[in-house]
Amino acid sequence: MKAYRFVHLNVHSHYSINDGCASIKELVDAAIKDKMPGVAITDNGNMFGMMEFLDYVSRVNNERRQKGKKPFKSIIGCELYIAPSAWLTTLSLP
Repeated sequence: MKAYRFVHLNVHSHYSINDGCASIKELVDAAIKDKMPGVAITDNGNMFGMMEFLDYVSRVNNERRQKGKKPFKSIIGCELYIAPSAWLTTLSLP
């Protein structure tokens, strides 16, 4: 049976208020432990954890390169909510 590689593309960290509780380090370490080639952090309505995420993955990848392993892929994103009526009230419509 062929093994498929899996990557989570919608992960919320503790920066997603009331939606995530794991730290960036915990999420990355768990993904690596599960032999995932990468992970996406897509917090709700903010990108407060992106620098921490990129910095931590960079440190992890430095260690992986020294051991001859492939780099872990960091995918950044953000889950945004758009209210259609809100932007209509701010536009100047003729």
